Order: sequence, then structure tokens, then C-alpha cells
Amino acid sequence: IQDVKSNLEGQLDLFSFSSSVEESSYKIKNDYNFPECSEFEPYEILNFEKNLAGIYLSGHPMDNYKEYSKNISTCNISQLTNEGNEVYDNTVQTIVATITKCRNHTTKKNDIMCFATVEDLSGSMDVILFPKVLDSTNALMQENNVIIAKGRVSLKDDSATLVAENVWDINSDDAKHMLMQKTQKGTGLYVRFKNKQSASVSKVMHILGQYNGHLPVYFYFEEEKQKMM
Repeated sequence: IQDVKSNLEGQLDLFSFSSSVEESSYKIKNDYNFPECSEFEPYEILNFEKNLAGIYLSGHPMDNYKEYSKNISTCNISQLTNEGNEVYDNTVQTIVATITKCRNHTTKKNDIMCFATVEDLSGSMDVILFPKVLDSTNALMQENNVIIAKGRVSLKDDSATLVAENVWDINSDDAKHMLMQKTQKGTGLYVRFKNKQSASVSKVMHILGQYNGHLPVYFYFEEEKQKMM
């Protein structure tokens, strides 16, 4: 018994301190100086949630790109992966999604291809990029990037894979141009000519060829009563 009492001496209770301890060097100090830090960006918080919990809690990376999904996507991922998806087999589709996993693979010819898992608000699926496509899009294929992917759907054992033919960064000028084309049909610059043989046609064509823009240009020929983009 005496040994037990000796062992207990000096031990602290988990939830309270004795008055003697409080007056001793064991006093809790509250003089820590924490640096002022700015709030994490929303995408950083989402990444933390995904890494720690395995799911997004406060939102979804696609929340800011619903306009792109609505106007550019030809279907959502759940349509490609759920029952009834056989109608999409061997068809070309476009999806807007965030990359959740990405892995490169070296082929027998020593070329690099990419296997990725992408996710939108409806579900997730696999995307394959063969070497020729990956060569021009390798920088985009990073986890947490949001992309527009166009490719051919392949169904095997009811599992859908998109074999990508083109991939665009969601924040690129190309993506903005695609969105504008879908949402602003008929909007553009209209140039009127007397006819197709007008000398000014070639001059305007030359000027337009020197400057790349996103606004569509329409030629209207009065005599032929034709409009050409």
C-alpha cells in the first residue's frame, strides 16, 4: 500500500489542478503569440477536406463552373456510368469535371499515356489520354484541376471510360470562347458587302487573319443574300 501511495504522489488529475500545483511552476501560461494568417482560399479548404475526410464537406470544386457544365457538357457523368448508359457507347461526348486522381504510364514504345479519374456534381469516371493527346495537354493533367474533356465513350462490363481526344483548361481562353459561343448565339460582328467578288472582302479577311479574337465575324453579301461566318 505504501508503494502505491508513493507512486500516486505528484500525479495530476486530468481535469483539475490542486491549489499547491497552481501556485507552483506548473502554472499554465497563456502568453503564446500566434502569427496573423489570412483565411485559406476556398479551393484549399476543399482540398484539405478531400484529403482528410475523403469527401468534400463545405462545397465542391465544380460549384463555380455550373455555367460551363450547363452549356458545354453534352451529358453529366452519372448519365455515362448509371443504368441506361449503353446509348452512349462509342459516341463522342464532352464533360466538365475536376481531376481527383491522375497517373502516368509508360507504354512499350516508351511513350507516356495518362489514366485519370474525374468527378462532377453527379459522379466520377475514368478518362484515358493516349500519348498524342497527352503531349499537348500534359500540364493540365494535375489533381484538383478543372477541365473540359471531349472524347469517345467506351463501355466494358458496364464500366464507362472516356478516351479523350481534346482537353482544355476551364480557365483558358478556349473554354471562355466555347462558353460564349453557347450562350451568345447570334452575337458577333456583321460586315456587309455588295457581293462575294468585292475587293474589300480579301482585305477584311487579311486583317482578321492577323488578329485572333473570340467574337465571331459574319459576312453578309447583298446580291447573293447570303450570310457566311
